[in-house]
Amino acid sequence: MFKLYRDSDEALWRDTALPAKIKVLMAPAVVAARLCPDCAEAQMKSALHHGATKEEILDTLGVVYVTAGAPGVNACKNATKKLLK
Repeated sequence: MFKLYRDSDEALWRDTALPAKIKVLMAPAVVAARLCPDCAEAQMKSALHHGATKEEILDTLGVVYVTAGAPGVNACKNATKKLLK
């Protein structure tokens, strides 16, 4: 089980069927839907570190709004203000 997790974690950071950038943009959306503001901030930092732009992250938040509603976007509010000045 641990090997499967490790292999999946390593694949997150490289291009496979999905480009790595798309995968790191998926992560803030997932944690936002789980209503975890600290997780959202950590994943948004990771996305920026891995080359995502402010515009791409904001576009991802649009997906969060449609799929998780306002509570999901609210989970990202502080991280958005802090990281995307």
